[in-house]
Amino acid sequence: MLSAAARLSAALAVTLALSAVLALRAGPAAAANGDVSHFTLENGLELVVIEDHRAPMVHHMVWYRVGAADEPPGRSGIAHFLEHLMFKGTDEVGPAEFSRLVAATGGSDNAFTSYDYTAYFQRVPADALDLVMRLEADRMRDLRLDPKDVVTERDVILSERGQRIENDPAALLREEAGAAFWRNHPYGVPVIGWRHEVARLTREDALAFYRRFYAPNNAIVVVSGDVSPERALELARKWYGPLAPTPGLGPRLRPQEPPHRAEMRVSLADARVGSPWVSLRWLAPVRRPGDQRKAAALVLAAELLGGSQQTSVLGRDLVLGKRKLLDVQAWADVLSLDPSQFGIFALP
Repeated sequence: MLSAAARLSAALAVTLALSAVLALRAGPAAAANGDVSHFTLENGLELVVIEDHRAPMVHHMVWYRVGAADEPPGRSGIAHFLEHLMFKGTDEVGPAEFSRLVAATGGSDNAFTSYDYTAYFQRVPADALDLVMRLEADRMRDLRLDPKDVVTERDVILSERGQRIENDPAALLREEAGAAFWRNHPYGVPVIGWRHEVARLTREDALAFYRRFYAPNNAIVVVSGDVSPERALELARKWYGPLAPTPGLGPRLRPQEPPHRAEMRVSLADARVGSPWVSLRWLAPVRRPGDQRKAAALVLAAELLGGSQQTSVLGRDLVLGKRKLLDVQAWADVLSLDPSQFGIFALP
């Protein structure tokens, strides 16, 4: 549901939120070095508060520990589908009313789905924190879905898939390469879902996924900005505290990736592409909370190899020096829940 501008805003918010959570999981000493507080309510909901009083604003985010990689077989896209449906209203708040109420404060809101998490966020004046906590707590357990809205939103997602994936050769190649790269892990299934499976998603599918995973004991609330930990905790207890947890939720068990012992190649020819490009990928180790050495080494290696055309090894040699490439980049995905990828992109 994110526009380009919203994606940038979300990326900044995500970076801040992840930094706080990672600091907490690295240990008490790491958390104590910044204005970060961590609480757990009786129903299992986690609250992370990051104080920043430079402006009278707050970011409020609800992270659910469920994403596209947790979907049941044959129901690809259900996590993203539910993200859209979460704006369709509750007994207390009508369809589209959530965003209207946030906008009336001068704030903004949106959501995103990844392989590992689904998150909803608002940026509002500090005195509107009570409102957005009430709204998010309300739809955490009281979503109401009109069958007509479900069909309409499913068509919206199919249209979105057509525009963002099927009409973009680069996106099609990334999708095909991902499906080939991940032989066993659900990271090989696109977050938006396969078209033929999305077209069959139902209201019952969405509600079953919602009732299982959208619960206080499967959520992390992150509040950053002009608020004290005491005030954030008070409001969290007021609105999220009464919500019932999902019993027997259990650990997140996913099929894991076997070792990659053979080279794989995926190519796509498309008349709409003016300049060819190539991407190389390798299986990278999972990031371990409390032991950041491998993850840090991969990030450093990516920066040294292709972080900048002006300063990286490949940029200076192949773009500025020998002029064999127009662009080269290296990247390391070290924030995923399971083993991820290290990659290099080159544009001749």
